[in-house]
Amino acid sequence: MVSDIPITTQSIHDKYPCTYCARVLFFCIIEVVMKMYEYFNPNPNPNINASDCVVRAFSKAFDISWESAYVMLSAQGYQDRDIFASDRVWNNLLAEMGYERKMIPDTCPICYTIADFATENDKGTYIIGTGRHAVTVENGCIYDSWDSSRETVLFYFKVKE
Repeated sequence: MVSDIPITTQSIHDKYPCTYCARVLFFCIIEVVMKMYEYFNPNPNPNINASDCVVRAFSKAFDISWESAYVMLSAQGYQDRDIFASDRVWNNLLAEMGYERKMIPDTCPICYTIADFATENDKGTYIIGTGRHAVTVENGCIYDSWDSSRETVLFYFKVKE
């Protein structure tokens, strides 16, 4: 009934403490996630569903154009005789550039998400690999063409302080 609807925040909390707290917590979580994710898609044709996450990650991490990142990765792919987006190719390229891959401990393989990583690494620029996806985290913010915050981190490279 309409007359049963509380009017103030305090009366909502008094009458429905669990529901109210859950709603507040939900909106706080949404606000934090929105702050840690920013849409980023430098692909010149952003309307296609391209498998170019590695290109986007390199473009953001090294502050270069999508085209430059694509050429770098393609040249490495040619050298390695593999597709530019494979983990092996972009891991080899970063290794040749002097960056070290760090693995996430296997204590809980599905527990450590990109959101967790971004929260714990709020300074610096990182390229993260999930096994199926690559993304850049810069100063605690996830830059991607979709909110990949729930993906599980397998490894990462720190590319800038």
